[in-house]
Amino acid sequence: MTNIALTPRAHRSIGRLTAFSDGVVSIAATLLVLPLVDTAVNENLTSFSEFFAKNGSQVLVLTLSFTVILRFWLIHHALFDGLVAFTPPLFWVNALWLLSIVFIPFPTQLIAGKASQSPTIDAIYIGTMFVTSLSGLMLKVIISRHPEILSADAGSTTALGASVVAVVTMGVALVLALVVPGVGLWALLLLFVDIPIQRVLDRRHRRTRSIAP
Repeated sequence: MTNIALTPRAHRSIGRLTAFSDGVVSIAATLLVLPLVDTAVNENLTSFSEFFAKNGSQVLVLTLSFTVILRFWLIHHALFDGLVAFTPPLFWVNALWLLSIVFIPFPTQLIAGKASQSPTIDAIYIGTMFVTSLSGLMLKVIISRHPEILSADAGSTTALGASVVAVVTMGVALVLALVVPGVGLWALLLLFVDIPIQRVLDRRHRRTRSIAP
């Protein structure tokens, strides 16, 4: 394990990286709504009920994608909030995480605009989330190997169990979307199983840390 000199410059650098990451996530979330704006302008609809009647599926997919991005950002925010510096591998894995986030609007629009069910498009959508989950796990692994870049009150944000569960869940959802006819985005219902498992693992990790000598 290589120690990092935590200079004032290092502190400023992690602040810039965090701010940049937050900005990229904000842009990705904003890109989700732009197709809806274009649709509303082009169709010249007079009421929201009329707009929703024609574009309800697009609104629902947008809401799903926004919720997904928000959840990923909350995890990322909690992780980076405990950092006081970063390593080069952390920088590049974070870049991969950001790339997967900015890509989410693309399959979102494909799903919203498709005329028929397409397992390939659904797989691209879920596969993007798999990459986000995997890169999030990689971030935690890197940080756990360099505890010197963590603040003293970082807490349990680097516990790996919850992230492993997220990656496995997304992987299973991706396989189901590809090989089981008609499943499509319904495979994402596995997230409702994933969330309580992650909470149990997080509580167990916090108890372990509290009783550790």
